[in-house]
Amino acid sequence: MSRKPSAIEVEDDTLLTMSAAAREVNKSQQSIKRWILCGILKAFRLPTGIYAVRRGDLFRVDAMVMDNKKDEQAK
Repeated sequence: MSRKPSAIEVEDDTLLTMSAAAREVNKSQQSIKRWILCGILKAFRLPTGIYAVRRGDLFRVDAMVMDNKKDEQAK
């Protein structure tokens, strides 16, 4: 299976660039950036200067955001 060039294997988790992360969870890059700036998603600066996030953290935050939206809609 070929890997996307924006994915880098680190320990047992994968780092995704902001654009790859946005594609993974079907969100805009602006949403990913907002999550980072709000402090709910940790980002890493790669030696190339590109910011990346851990795939596991991304899915955890996306699930949390979706749960919050469902709770708000139920009110």
